[in-house]
Amino acid sequence: MRSPLVTQQLSLQIQASFIFCLLVTLLHGAAGLGLWLLGLPGYWTAALGFTLLTSWLAALLQNGLRCGPSAITGLRLEAGGWSLTTGQDAKTTATLLAGQVVLSWLVVMHFETSEGRRMALALLPDSLPAQSFRHVRALLRLGLVGSSD
Repeated sequence: MRSPLVTQQLSLQIQASFIFCLLVTLLHGAAGLGLWLLGLPGYWTAALGFTLLTSWLAALLQNGLRCGPSAITGLRLEAGGWSLTTGQDAKTTATLLAGQVVLSWLVVMHFETSEGRRMALALLPDSLPAQSFRHVRALLRLGLVGSSD
């Protein structure tokens, strides 16, 4: 099998991420604690608490568990072009935008679909098999995949 660094072809099935779910839960929990410590009147606390709960559920379902209708569940690179698969098994072509974050434990990619919709994809080590995660990081770090500036 030839490396994606040579062939510039990559096909990924993105999995649910326990790490992402844990981080989102911890951050929303800290925000909830801060909200409680503010001592706002009850109606403000209830309204902001409901907003915080809604935000937590949306982030958890779409980006952590990958089960929302617009969650990115698949990613494919062929001939320098990207295609995304969403939770509804809809496939769309996308352009990789500049400004990716590539760390040893986190990759954040920004896309613009052919319909003009912007989407972000956060990948953690448990989102992909280890070899695929390394390939994505290497492709982005070496600049081997085109991105629009």
